[in-house]
Amino acid sequence: MSTVVCKIYAEWCGHCRDLAPIWEKVKQQMRREARVKFIEIEQNKGRIGKEHNGTKTLDQEMNELNSELGNVGKNVIKAEGFPTIAKTCNGKTDRYEGERSVKAIIAWINKGVRNKTKRVHGGKKRRRASRRVQ
Repeated sequence: MSTVVCKIYAEWCGHCRDLAPIWEKVKQQMRREARVKFIEIEQNKGRIGKEHNGTKTLDQEMNELNSELGNVGKNVIKAEGFPTIAKTCNGKTDRYEGERSVKAIIAWINKGVRNKTKRVHGGKKRRRASRRVQ
């Protein structure tokens, strides 16, 4: 299952402008992580990198995104201020409330994303066996 990380921002927002270089570094460092997809939605322009006619409101764009991700009920990504960073992973949506640093955001993204794998001789990966509780 892949993880979708969404940044919702406004061009006029000072906090959003401060976050922009951090966000770019996060995306750069996570570029090889195939299970993570980044989406950006600007308040007045809609989803960045997606063709649209610019007539959708932010709420319409968010409804479309949540529909695509299968998010329903309390499990939707919402723009509750700018910037908003949220992720959908394994059927759950989580809003980022932590420190605005590359290290902290990447740690949050990776939480619950990475499979438990272990390098073994020969460079192959093998899943760790689950421990049974007796």
